[in-house]
Amino acid sequence: MMNKNELIVQMEAITEELQEILGRFTEEQLNTITTASGWTAGQIAEHIAKSAAGEVLYGNTATTNRPPEEKLPAIRELFLNHDLKFNAAERLLPGEGPYKKEQVSAIIDNAFRELKGAAWALYLDATCTDREVGMFGQLTRYEWIGLILVHTQRHIQQLMNVYALLNT
Repeated sequence: MMNKNELIVQMEAITEELQEILGRFTEEQLNTITTASGWTAGQIAEHIAKSAAGEVLYGNTATTNRPPEEKLPAIRELFLNHDLKFNAAERLLPGEGPYKKEQVSAIIDNAFRELKGAAWALYLDATCTDREVGMFGQLTRYEWIGLILVHTQRHIQQLMNVYALLNT
């Protein structure tokens, strides 16, 4: 299990990579739907920001009676399998847009700044009891943050595919 410093470094690297790929898009491209996703790059960014909000981290918790990172390998394997398609939870669906580059950058920065704050401030070994994740059930705060990061990595790849399609 990574310590908090390592976790923050990983969050910052993923945020930087996400901002870098989003920065490549023109405003017109940011609002163009492609066959690579069915969403615009702006909508993908909004979905990532909603997913990274992390409000579940501040909810009810219980003592964890297993290694706090136990479910992360299976979560990574599932979410980084790009052959699988998932439907977003309704609360994570993006709006219609249109999106402005500054707006997209700001929502990503805000979401991940708040997530980093939670990682620093909270006891990450506790199990969050307010929400479950499909076959994984309840997750620790550490696993929730890991899920958010691997989910973001999945969408970074999706954004790269969208960008490639728009620039061929």
